[in-house]
Amino acid sequence: MRGRKIVSAVLIVAVILGIVGCKAKGTRKIVEDDIGITTASELETQKETTEIKEESTTTLETTESTVTTASDTVVPESTEPSVSVTEGSEPAETEPTPAPTKDPAPTELPKATQTPVPTNTPVPTSTPEPTATPVPTNTPTPTDTPTPVPAPFDIDKSAKENGYEIIDIDMGDGKTERIYGYYVDMSGLATRINDYRESIGLSRLPTDSNHVSEMKTRAAESTVQFDHWRPNGHLGSEVNLSGGVNVETCYNGLFNSDAHRAWWEDTRVFSIYCVGFKRMRYDEESGKWVGHGGATVVFMDF
Repeated sequence: MRGRKIVSAVLIVAVILGIVGCKAKGTRKIVEDDIGITTASELETQKETTEIKEESTTTLETTESTVTTASDTVVPESTEPSVSVTEGSEPAETEPTPAPTKDPAPTELPKATQTPVPTNTPVPTSTPEPTATPVPTNTPTPTDTPTPVPAPFDIDKSAKENGYEIIDIDMGDGKTERIYGYYVDMSGLATRINDYRESIGLSRLPTDSNHVSEMKTRAAESTVQFDHWRPNGHLGSEVNLSGGVNVETCYNGLFNSDAHRAWWEDTRVFSIYCVGFKRMRYDEESGKWVGHGGATVVFMDF
């Protein structure tokens, strides 16, 4: 602000000096146009010049006072040009003092612009050259180890190992059915029958040895088809047929049947043979042999 006031004062001084110069030029022009101007005119011109000088001095002092008040810097007074006019000659022209050049006003520095934060420019990565895909070799596929398949269960072998008989029953029409089991000695039943015969005054019967194989077959067949008629459709030769292989149970069942007991009381018979068959079957769930019924036959030959 102080610099601007100083510049303004300097400009005012320059203006005043310019006016003085113009007045001087006017005086010179009058001299050129009319050489015969009187001394009084010259005095008048000098008076005007003096007044202008005084006015310029007053203005300069006022300006100087203003500048001194506004700023601590004192502007030095300008040297006033002197104009001397001699009679019969052209007054010398005093060149005005050039006005001091105006100091360029201090320009405001541009506000600092925010420097943009550089972004991380991705560094281009070099594209790797494609590598040749390896040709897969024929790797042998590991074969699963086969689970050992257990051998089929040999039921006949198991039956023999357990002491069971293997019997094929004639079912007729060329068909057979294989069963397993064991024979039961039912001689105790023959003894009980002889005891009954003796109690009623009849003779005791000897054991028959000629029909053993036949009666064993009939006992086994009776566990498949419990009937005096055989599975093949023929009639059996036994006189009594009882379920189970228990002596007491068979005796009581037959004794309580009049038809069956009648054979015990027949006077024509001369031999006796009793045999039973206990049928067995293999239970796959338990892996064991279990009972599957039984039958007893009584043979009497006559």
